[in-house]
Amino acid sequence: MSQSIFHHLTLVEEIITEIDMHDLTTEERDELVDLAQKTIHHHTLTTVLDHLPPQKHHEFITKYKNDPENKELLAWLKSEIKIDIEAAIKTQAAKIKKEILAEIKRARK
Repeated sequence: MSQSIFHHLTLVEEIITEIDMHDLTTEERDELVDLAQKTIHHHTLTTVLDHLPPQKHHEFITKYKNDPENKELLAWLKSEIKIDIEAAIKTQAAKIKKEILAEIKRARK
């Protein structure tokens, strides 16, 4: 999965480290890492859309789809959203990471 403007807020290294503790094939490992990244990405976009005014959703999705690494888009979001969107994303990502790590640890038992 490619990097996005949210990558620095949703780091998944801790999940990757936990996945690497399992005896998995490269394909299985890559599939689990991709699933974790996509899960956090989905929740990140949901968090953004939950706080962005509905009339701005289409504009955001279009801009993000065209250039997910455009740092100016994060500045645009901050100007359109009343709360600290970076803090909201970090909080949601931490919650999801905790849930994913708990699932991985349960699978180890």
